[in-house]
Amino acid sequence: MEPKNAIRQFIKNLNARESHYSRESNPHKYFLPSGTTISQLYRQFLAEHPEYQPNENNNRNRTFYWLFRKIFNTEFNIGVGYPRSDLCNTCELLSTQIKVTTREGPEARLHELKQSQLNHWDSASQFYAEIQRCTQLGDEYLVLCCDFEKNFSLPITGINREYFSSHLNVYNFGVKNMQPGAATMFFYPQNYAKKSSNEVASILQWYIDHKIQPGVRHVIIFADNSAGQNKNRFVLTLLHSLCYTHCETVTVYFPVPGHSFLPIDRDFAILEKKRKKIDRIIRPSQWVNFIRTAKVVNPFEVVFVEKPFTDSTLADETPIVRIRDFKSALTPLLTGRANLGEIRGLRFSQELIAESFNDYGTGFIHQWNPFTVRVNPAMLQDTLRNLPFAYNADEFVPVSDNARNDVRALLNYVDIPRCVRYYDTL
Repeated sequence: MEPKNAIRQFIKNLNARESHYSRESNPHKYFLPSGTTISQLYRQFLAEHPEYQPNENNNRNRTFYWLFRKIFNTEFNIGVGYPRSDLCNTCELLSTQIKVTTREGPEARLHELKQSQLNHWDSASQFYAEIQRCTQLGDEYLVLCCDFEKNFSLPITGINREYFSSHLNVYNFGVKNMQPGAATMFFYPQNYAKKSSNEVASILQWYIDHKIQPGVRHVIIFADNSAGQNKNRFVLTLLHSLCYTHCETVTVYFPVPGHSFLPIDRDFAILEKKRKKIDRIIRPSQWVNFIRTAKVVNPFEVVFVEKPFTDSTLADETPIVRIRDFKSALTPLLTGRANLGEIRGLRFSQELIAESFNDYGTGFIHQWNPFTVRVNPAMLQDTLRNLPFAYNADEFVPVSDNARNDVRALLNYVDIPRCVRYYDTL
């Protein structure tokens, strides 16, 4: 076999995989395991095919590295992937079953598994296609994407005992307006508020109250499937209520589990990349300034949650969201079970019964009603107008003894100005 054809056959047989998230934008792109290099592949090629060794002058089929690299880069759409994590359970299960069935049979079962895999990928692709479609809508639409980022930590001292110590978690809930691409980060520590449906509902209500523009008639939201935070009857009831106060319809979409990469994650990735270069964060203001300056063009807006997250704990010009207790107020109006597990989309209007669907592409074909029989729109609006606060303004959410003691121990290794009063709130 000619050297060029041997190289092509070798590359075709590599164990490359499709990207977990980019099938829609680049369906023919494949990735090799993280850390793979072309020089490694070249050495592997020569080990498997010694007849192409280049160190023998009399070898007419000798193959040089430059030829291998040229074919790899110009004839194949293959890249090197990142370390895989947060993989889709269904994708990995079907992939494993297909490998086993390919080896052991039967053929009918293999065809069935491949069809299930294609259907699963198609559903995931339709979610991302819907995102692209909605970003092209006109001024009558407000299209949002929201999610929690991976927790930040405070303090970060850099000493070796820190690895074994507990930290204070600092939460970041991002809301991205898809049309202009502006993102607002709702930033707060764990002793100010929790990560629950009360926080998500309060933040979304604040965002709509302050950011919706005149003329918007429809709100569309993309959120992940987290039952404790986004996909629950309390947050959805808040979204439903917006149809009586701000717009005509509210539509919310949820991705196929395991394929929950959202546009706001690109903004989180900017923060994640930059914070890997940070070796010390002691004061709250350092984290806040870090977020505000992470982007030069269209920088992130920061909003505090419940209390000022400042060094002195005194308010500055940053807006503050107070958390309302949606759970206690709405529980008497809602049925005990919401049955939201398989729902992929909901559309609310001024009807108490919402429309829903389970599979992308089918349209809104089911009805979803979380309310008890006696609830009417006036009762719902009256309840939401009189929501109690979830937290006392003069108190803080308790922190575990381990976290408090570890944080105080870490602070002995850094010089903290007296004006930094935040740690007194522990």
